[in-house]
Amino acid sequence: MDWTTAAISIGSTLATVGGVGGILFYRANKSSATADAIDRSAEAMKKLLESFTQQQEIFNRTLADRDKSIRDRDTIIERNISAINELKRTVKQLEYKLTQMERKYTGLKKAFDKEIALGLRCSLVDCDERVPPLKEQQEALSNK
Repeated sequence: MDWTTAAISIGSTLATVGGVGGILFYRANKSSATADAIDRSAEAMKKLLESFTQQQEIFNRTLADRDKSIRDRDTIIERNISAINELKRTVKQLEYKLTQMERKYTGLKKAFDKEIALGLRCSLVDCDERVPPLKEQQEALSNK
């Protein structure tokens, strides 16, 4: 055998072994690649699930804070409504007292004016300094 035949034999043997090895290990390589892809996919799904869990916890805390804020707001509104109603009652009472005092004042003013009118009678008829003037004195006496 000469060296070219030996080289061709060695090359064809290697090609045959490589081809047979490729066929035999194709399934193993394919399974390994598929398993690796599945592992990476499982890790990605695990990270996605962790992210979703964190977002859900944040969302639940946000809802709880919102509910607490609503309860606090409702409490403040109820207190303010109670205070407003109390102030309305106080204003009505004060308005009633003011009306009573205005009536008393009007009555006392009329009585005082009558007393003053009676006490300031002047006997001079044609006097320029007459207090009260004759016309006012006659009106005061007629209202009596």
